[in-house]
Amino acid sequence: MDVDVQQEQRIIIKFLVAEGVASAEIHRRLSVVFKSDTLSRSRVFEWCARFRSGRQSVGDDVRAGAPHTAITDENISQVETCILADRRVTVREIANELSLSVGSVETIIHEHLKFSKVSARWVPKQLTDEHKQQRIDACQSLVTRYRKEQNEFLSRIITCDETWVHHYTPESKRSSMQWKHLSSPSPKKFKVQPSAGKVMACVFGTLRELFLWTLCLQDIL
Repeated sequence: MDVDVQQEQRIIIKFLVAEGVASAEIHRRLSVVFKSDTLSRSRVFEWCARFRSGRQSVGDDVRAGAPHTAITDENISQVETCILADRRVTVREIANELSLSVGSVETIIHEHLKFSKVSARWVPKQLTDEHKQQRIDACQSLVTRYRKEQNEFLSRIITCDETWVHHYTPESKRSSMQWKHLSSPSPKKFKVQPSAGKVMACVFGTLRELFLWTLCLQDIL
């Protein structure tokens, strides 16, 4: 007899719970084997809690009354439409709009549509099409000049480098270490000097020569 893929995962969850495996590790192992068919993280944790509390059955709970009909092809399509229209819509907002329960919407989103909600990746600046084209034009111009002038063009490019330079080298913890017997008292060290001040050294030059360097004072107390 064929076993439903969800029920198959519940059997594995029950076995791993009995071995004392953590819920997060169980979900990770299931993801490796079942990939896109893996139960959602919340469902895995839910079944782990059920088995830890003494549940033995891996089947669905028997529901009294009329059969559950909220998860239909029409509702799945409507939920997907709501998400595609607004990627930031919440589960509760979808449930209110479609007159569905929050649990049904979560099941549709995670188990049928395979959606997961993630945070947007931070980027320093949003470039417009005009900004992107300006960068392309600038790069193409530089490439054209290099093809015409070769190393003569490179030798005229001014570059800059910078580094912090300390006023003096403070004594490090390693350099202050000393030998002692087991019965000898531990040595003491008192802070008698301020933290090392430092300056920023900036160097400007081309491929052929160094023509400018400067120091920018920046004391660190």
